[in-house]
Amino acid sequence: MDWRTPLAVTMFIQTILSLLSRVIPTIAPTLLPQAGLDPSLVGLFDAMNTIGAMIFLVAGTPLIRHSGNIRTLQIGLLLGVAGLGLLVFPFWLPIALMNLLCGCGYGTSAPAGSDLLLRYSPAHRRTLIFSIKQAAVPLAGIVAGVALPFFVAHTGLPGTIAILMLVTLASALLVQPVRDKLDRDRDPRQPLGFNIFLSAGNLSAPFRCVARSPRLVQMSFVAFCNSVGQGVIYAYLITYLVASLHFDLQVAGTIFAVLQVSGVVGRVLLGWLADRFNASMAILRASSLTSALAVAAFAFSSAAWPPAAFILLASISGLACASWAGICLAEAARAALPGEVSEATSGVTLVYYIGFVIGPVLFAGLLGLSDSYRLGLLITAALTACGALRLAVRPRQGG
Repeated sequence: MDWRTPLAVTMFIQTILSLLSRVIPTIAPTLLPQAGLDPSLVGLFDAMNTIGAMIFLVAGTPLIRHSGNIRTLQIGLLLGVAGLGLLVFPFWLPIALMNLLCGCGYGTSAPAGSDLLLRYSPAHRRTLIFSIKQAAVPLAGIVAGVALPFFVAHTGLPGTIAILMLVTLASALLVQPVRDKLDRDRDPRQPLGFNIFLSAGNLSAPFRCVARSPRLVQMSFVAFCNSVGQGVIYAYLITYLVASLHFDLQVAGTIFAVLQVSGVVGRVLLGWLADRFNASMAILRASSLTSALAVAAFAFSSAAWPPAAFILLASISGLACASWAGICLAEAARAALPGEVSEATSGVTLVYYIGFVIGPVLFAGLLGLSDSYRLGLLITAALTACGALRLAVRPRQGG
């Protein structure tokens, strides 16, 4: 089997898992008031999604080894179905648990997908293939930004939740025919159980793997800085446009979709350029700097701007803020020791998920203290720019 089938399967599943992670940020202006909550709290709930992903990344490697990559991704989808079911209860605790479960499901996508693609992808196309897979994230954002507000308006929240549950369950069943072929390298003798998942050796493995390689340390820091900017824009763009600039929800969702379309194009384009010119680090540095400038531009936006200005800014943000992950994961897979791809990509992903948590939480805190979106966006831009500065320093040899 060549690389096309594994890429198609992993990208398809990651699109669905990413869609589930965008549910709360997309429908927060409708869902949270019904639960008696202020929409500005969306960043805290979004952080729960990331924490759920981190739980799997820290502890989930034994499941991948035992069950295989495809089965692990299917389990991730089923966790999403269970999480969506909790949204029938309009209360803060079920909403938080929903994000935690969907986050655990999404956490399967990086280590399981990366391990599978590394085994099948040719070296000269690896960055492009990883970037195409990661394009599933903004692709899901397109669907979320356009479809979810539409379904909420026409079927209500219960109907929207039911549709998402059916789509997610169908996706898990749809990839079953290729499971045996793609999971041939699984090890059924790998023991499972809470004592295995929670053992000190298993929990520390991703961090130990990153710490051994200067290149992985560098990629982790750059990924963290970029994830702060992406996390804030993804979590708060719609709420910012609606609550601060008084946009209609569907108009704001359309602008969010433009951001995602640009992100799809950007991930594929930057991955192709990185392979074509062997210039991963230069492209990643330019992307990090542009991300910082785009976030800063949002800080000075106003309702007086013409719609075309927001569309242009959303396009630039998608090309930069949402296009770096494939390059980082491809570099992490290259730097990993044989047999440690899952641990290496889990470690780098864990670090940038910390950024996805810290970014929205920090932004929520700044918004609560100052009631100023501008201050939060400027601080986010400064943190994002640190990634470009780190890339100006070459890591010492050894990774």
